[in-house]
Amino acid sequence: MSMNKKKIIIVFFCVILSASCNNRTNNKTLPLDNHLKENLISDVFTEGSIDAYNSFLFNYPDDIRIVSLSVTMAEQHGYGKACSDFFYTMYSSFNHDPINIDSATQKYLLSYLYKGVDLNDTDCVWIICKLFLTGTFVEKDTSVAKQYLTKIYPSTEVETLYWPYIKKHPNL
Repeated sequence: MSMNKKKIIIVFFCVILSASCNNRTNNKTLPLDNHLKENLISDVFTEGSIDAYNSFLFNYPDDIRIVSLSVTMAEQHGYGKACSDFFYTMYSSFNHDPINIDSATQKYLLSYLYKGVDLNDTDCVWIICKLFLTGTFVEKDTSVAKQYLTKIYPSTEVETLYWPYIKKHPNL
């Protein structure tokens, strides 16, 4: 057997061995991943950990438990960002189509946005602003949209920076 053939065979076996070791390593990390997920959930429910909540959202964005975690963080721990996360998660479950959402659910979703505004969450303010500009879930009213913007920005900035842009692009 020539030297080149031996090298090729050795490289081939090394590649196979390496792939085999990687598969075993990946299989071992799966329980650790589930353990991490459960620890994050536990930290949110028991301690109201903002870090655990944000880590869970970042690492498991498609997990349905985001809804219960968001409600817990908003209601029990006063975390405003959880209100907008709850709205986005629920709204996306209706394919971002307000026609699919009954009026009781619309009111429920709005209640979380209003709560988020009270907790100074800028995402909630922007969402409510957009809803009032487009007339989604609420009666269209640009003056109310503008009032909400002044909750997070000085009125002079709203008048000079944000409002002219928003008027040109109401479907942000």
